[in-house]
Amino acid sequence: MDKWLSALSVVTTAGLAVVTNYVTAQPPKWAENTILVWSVFAALAIVLLGLPFLLRGPGGPPAGRARGPVPLGRIAVSGQSMNPPTVSAPVRGREAELERIGNLVRGPGGGMVVVCGAGGLGKTTLAAEAAARARSQEKKVVWIRWRDDTAQLGLEFGKAARILGLPESRLEEARTGRVSLVDAVWKHLKDVEDWLIVVDNVDTPSRVGPGSEPLAAYRGWLRPHGSGLLLVTSRDTTRQTWGPDADLIHLQPLADEAGGTVLLDAAPHAGTENEAEALAARLGGLPLALNAAGTYLSVPTSRHRTFTAYQEALESEFADLLGAE
Repeated sequence: MDKWLSALSVVTTAGLAVVTNYVTAQPPKWAENTILVWSVFAALAIVLLGLPFLLRGPGGPPAGRARGPVPLGRIAVSGQSMNPPTVSAPVRGREAELERIGNLVRGPGGGMVVVCGAGGLGKTTLAAEAAARARSQEKKVVWIRWRDDTAQLGLEFGKAARILGLPESRLEEARTGRVSLVDAVWKHLKDVEDWLIVVDNVDTPSRVGPGSEPLAAYRGWLRPHGSGLLLVTSRDTTRQTWGPDADLIHLQPLADEAGGTVLLDAAPHAGTENEAEALAARLGGLPLALNAAGTYLSVPTSRHRTFTAYQEALESEFADLLGAE
């Protein structure tokens, strides 16, 4: 390529010299030969028009662009981490739910479990704890966060399948349209075992896709047909949404005793068990509110330092203390 560019530089320089000399007051004798002059101009035009093809090379793309499409598999193995978030405090009051998920993780059949309930009930925390326990049992764990984007979800499922051993050649076939990506991924997930895939915050399940079929048809990205366990968290609690083969776990607020323990874990010097349980009851047993209160009470510079003082302050400072109406 360097030789071609050098030759092109020489020809271009010569052509410019011809033009420059031709328009001077004293042109050379040979410039009076009209046929010769126009032949030089024609040769220069052909060289300049052929420049893109010389730089592209035989059958290749223009300079500065990738040579051929990027395989989907290579896209899928890059980007953000797919590790589950770390649970920083003990998960209280969810022993039955964790045992139920653990049985599904250990079971031979795989399937899909949906942890569902209102916001603030700790769905993500429960899923993260279940993921940590699955890893301790040497299961392969992949964490995906739903971002209300079907295309992004497809890329992340492709990455998850690659982590679980799907050959890049299969992803390339999907990219070129020879096979369906979603079907290729789920065929692989049916063939491999000992995995847990978490898809967190699927609060708009009707948008998951691909396509317009309902999620309960099990032909989209969320299916109960793998040999491992697919764990989904969502605010949608309806059986109609998730279909007959999904195992639904409806989260409820924590009991007063479990809620009090959450507060004592965070602020052990803020009061007695009874005072902690009374505050937990006032906060409705919502883990999100309990964690916010415990974090506040654990800070030495906070104005309210005890469970009782905090509860009394809620009557006039609720939004300020919890950051919500």
